Amino acid sequence: MKNNAKFFRKIIAVVGIALLLVGITRTSRADDRREFADEAKFTTIDFPGATGTAAFGINLQREIVGTHNHFSCCPFNINSHGFLLSDGKFASFDVPGASPNSTQPNGINLQGEIVGSYGDSSGKSHGFLLRHGTFSTVDPPGTTFTFANGINLQGDIVGFYTDSDANGHGFLLKNGRFTTIGTWCCGSRGGDGSARNQPARRRRGGFQ
Repeated sequence: MKNNAKFFRKIIAVVGIALLLVGITRTSRADDRREFADEAKFTTIDFPGATGTAAFGINLQREIVGTHNHFSCCPFNINSHGFLLSDGKFASFDVPGASPNSTQPNGINLQGEIVGSYGDSSGKSHGFLLRHGTFSTVDPPGTTFTFANGINLQGDIVGFYTDSDANGHGFLLKNGRFTTIGTWCCGSRGGDGSARNQPARRRRGGFQ
């Protein structure tokens, strides 16, 4: 009986220590959540004079890219442009030759290189890269629609495009070479529209 009592006392002690550790862990996690909530602050981003502002990308230096819109109803009119927010200052831009309201920057890397999409006068969408003040088009061969989504420190670009059969694909542009990533079967040869090897979605926090 004495041995059994000692055994049960040991079990109770071990369980007590385990519960204490769990309590400490939970308290630590709760403290972490409270600390994050205290540090996390939402900041409204409004392009001066715009009726609408959308932010799409941010880099490690907290430079932000997106679009700003200007809407009027009498007569109806809407103008949309890309923007860069750096060191608290906004800069508006459009891809040269782009159709009105079509420039959309989506990503920016630590070097300040920006990628996005724009439309031409025929309604076709292209990807673009803005590097050192110079725009260049980013279109995989044979595409009918291109959307450049993100760029990393090495200048590798990711996005998606549609081919002549209206099938969608992800792509990686690395060292001047395009690599197709997966396929959406939604075009003339895509069968029932189900997905096959779908491209990976954009990760939280962008492609850095």
